[in-house]
Amino acid sequence: MSESTIGAGVTSTGLTVNANDTLHVLGTVKETTIPGGQVRVSAGGLATSTSVDSGSLVIVAGGTATDMTVEQGTFIRVYNGATAEQIVENGGNVIVDNAPDAIFAANTFSNLTLGNADTTTVHSGTVADSTTVNKGAALNIYSSGITL
Repeated sequence: MSESTIGAGVTSTGLTVNANDTLHVLGTVKETTIPGGQVRVSAGGLATSTSVDSGSLVIVAGGTATDMTVEQGTFIRVYNGATAEQIVENGGNVIVDNAPDAIFAANTFSNLTLGNADTTTVHSGTVADSTTVNKGAALNIYSSGITL
């Protein structure tokens, strides 16, 4: 378990944030993979081309994240005052507070099966095709999200 910080004015490329690790972003991170840890983008920070494979991405007020993919079993949290653009939902959970700037990229994911305690979101521009929601799971559909 470790915590690292990318300071203001610093740019890092190709980082991997492993399980139980936390990366605080005050500068810029590009092409980051999150296979189990957490990335927290703070005010003035930027995360771009980020893949949330088995961890989480949190964007707080003043932080920005662009070109993100959120896979099943993972989540992105976008707080008020944060900016998140080009979010690609692939079965993950995107939690959006009431007033942030969040834009979803058009995407279709198929054959997703949600088990006990799994949660998935479908926001505008996203289509969930052939999705199975088992007992104890949740599929949250927001404006202009589509399930088939």
